[in-house]
Amino acid sequence: NATNWQGFKLLERAEKGEIPVVEWLRTATKPDEKNAMPIRLEAVGLPQNWANVLGVLGFESTQGYNPLRLDRYQRVIGMDESGTVRQWTPLLPGYHAPMFNLLGVRYIVATKGSPGINNPRFPLRHSSQTDGLSIEVRENPRALPRVFSVTEAVLDPETDKTIASGLQYEVDFSKQVVLENSTVGGVSLRPRVSTSLCTESGVSDRLVVYTPNRLVIDSESPCPRILLVNNVWHPDWQVFVNGTERELLRTNFLFQGVFLEPGRHSVEVKFNPLRFLGL
Repeated sequence: NATNWQGFKLLERAEKGEIPVVEWLRTATKPDEKNAMPIRLEAVGLPQNWANVLGVLGFESTQGYNPLRLDRYQRVIGMDESGTVRQWTPLLPGYHAPMFNLLGVRYIVATKGSPGINNPRFPLRHSSQTDGLSIEVRENPRALPRVFSVTEAVLDPETDKTIASGLQYEVDFSKQVVLENSTVGGVSLRPRVSTSLCTESGVSDRLVVYTPNRLVIDSESPCPRILLVNNVWHPDWQVFVNGTERELLRTNFLFQGVFLEPGRHSVEVKFNPLRFLGL
């Protein structure tokens, strides 16, 4: 990777604007007022050096930058850095799986004919040639937002077993969240059954600040709810609500979340690897 001269050549050409698919992605994934958080993509069926080059160029992808990948992420998502052959998992058995939408993957960058993407549910948005490769970009219109709130929770007391075997119960990730906590906001949750935290409607979540290590979200609702941040949970992440530290929940087997009372709140999520040193 770091010693792969072909990767350096590809990066050099991309920085000069000579790779058509990279130029298209720069425009399509550019954050705006409606979507301040970078759009996530997946590259598959491409030579190994593409994964790291896309990361260096600032695109957020399911591969990440090897070897910085958590074991739990690998067990849930299954993607490796090469991207040449998509490794599926019990929780993510294919692009049709709800977990793929939860990842927030809006675009799939793939060589033409890659398995699973030549499907009406993934409309073609771009095609071009680079170094003899026929490259396509397919859109996933069902991708969920990277930040949003839900008012229903499902307790899974054996998440490791579920990760190994796959979902054995119904979950609508657009409305429900899977938690390892038996209670949330003083409400007791039932195993593998949805529990409603509120019956009212009206939630507004707005991303105010985004950097790779810090997010600030303005959230308002008449309901108690769980604000979901679909970044990978890790103990070095912290969450503050109106300036007070709260428990950062591990949600949906892999991601971040925090319980919020009714009303308007400013939520800060930040990465602090020195927190246990008191810094």
